[in-house]
Amino acid sequence: MNFLSLRRSLLLSASVVALAFAGCDSLRPISSKPPLARIDLTQTHTSTWKSAVMPLMKYNVILPSGEYRPVFEDDKFFYYQAPTRVIYRDLNSSLLDGGIRLPRSTSTPWGWYCLSEDGTMFTGDFKTPLPTR
Repeated sequence: MNFLSLRRSLLLSASVVALAFAGCDSLRPISSKPPLARIDLTQTHTSTWKSAVMPLMKYNVILPSGEYRPVFEDDKFFYYQAPTRVIYRDLNSSLLDGGIRLPRSTSTPWGWYCLSEDGTMFTGDFKTPLPTR
C-alpha cells in the first residue's frame, strides 16, 4: 500500500467514524420549507484548511458560482446543491456532488458539504462570508 492509498484510507475511516457520531443517518430529501428558496453565489468560493494529521497539507473545496437549490435536510441543516459538481482537493483533485449547508435556525450559509463516490459526507465551515446576493 503506497502513501497515497494509506492517507486516503485513514481519511475515509476518520470521516466514517465522524459521520457515525454526528448522526448524519437522518439525512433525507427535502420535505419542509427551508429559510431560503435558493442561494445565489455570485462568484466562485474557495474554502481552505489544514489537516490536523498532516499540518503541511492544505485542503480546498471550490464551490462554483450560480444558483444553489435545497435538496436534502436533517435535524440541524438544509443542504443546497451546487449547480455543478464541486472540486475537492487534497493530494488529488476530485469532482464531487456537494454544495452549501444552511442551519435550520438562520438564513446565513454556515458551511459546505461534499458527497464522495461511496456516499460519505464531508463538511466544513466557512471562515469568511460567501459572495451571495
